[in-house]
Amino acid sequence: MLPQDIVLRFTLGMSAMFTFYWFISHVVLRPISRRRAFSRTAKKLCSLLILYLPGLGLLYLFIKDLPMQKLTGLTYGFKDFGIIFLAQNAVIIVIAVITLIEAKVSKKELKKIDEDTIYDSTLDVALLLLAIPLLEEFVTRKLLADRAGGEHLWLFLLLSALTFSLIHLQTGRIAVAVGMLYSGFLWALIYAASQSLWLSTLYHVANNVLLTFLPEQIKKKVSDKVHNVYIAVIALSGVVGIVLFLMNSSRLLPSTQGLSTHIRRVFTNPGTWLLIAVCMGSFALAVLKRSRERRIKSY
Repeated sequence: MLPQDIVLRFTLGMSAMFTFYWFISHVVLRPISRRRAFSRTAKKLCSLLILYLPGLGLLYLFIKDLPMQKLTGLTYGFKDFGIIFLAQNAVIIVIAVITLIEAKVSKKELKKIDEDTIYDSTLDVALLLLAIPLLEEFVTRKLLADRAGGEHLWLFLLLSALTFSLIHLQTGRIAVAVGMLYSGFLWALIYAASQSLWLSTLYHVANNVLLTFLPEQIKKKVSDKVHNVYIAVIALSGVVGIVLFLMNSSRLLPSTQGLSTHIRRVFTNPGTWLLIAVCMGSFALAVLKRSRERRIKSY
């Protein structure tokens, strides 16, 4: 199977999966949730079921004929996994910088851009810290790696990070999508080096715990001052991780031979641009929804 076909089949499958999800969410789930006064937790659970129960079936229809291949070309030692663990914390800096730019461009206060509390219940914790990371890693890492393996390591790394970033445009935040491009690339490296869905999921879960769950709990139950100190420590560890990553990049990254070819294969493929269009549509809907909620709150 040619690399172009792998990109096309996977991106078309992802486009079908998320188009169906966003259509059902807005046309069916939203009216029902309004009439029944669903809680935010109930909405999250319904969204998860709508996305992955039929969605995985749709995606599989597009990629089922692709031959299975094993990723090769990347081997890590214990130290290397530690460097990636530290480097992933730098996503907090990436998101903060892009958020500042968003605030400048939109002329909104930072506090209005920040997300509300996201862990409202025990079920929220289970979904956001366990179920969703596992399912996202399964789709954007394992399913793709099993089809884009062999000598196409850079193709897997690029397409994995890109699709992981694009699906997070549904948050309505460019900062989140850019941050997930960074994180998605690191977790793709972890998967490629370990061949383990569980390990890449563990990194994903650790990221959510350290960067969303703990900061939220510290802010609510301790103090803003301790919260700020905690964020500063996480950011500093991320800087250390980036420095160590750059110092060891020759070992942590695969050979760049053929990289430009794979970049062209990804970004000249019509399936990629269809997925970008679908995800930009979800981004626009999310922005409109947030704007509508702000207007309602201001009344």
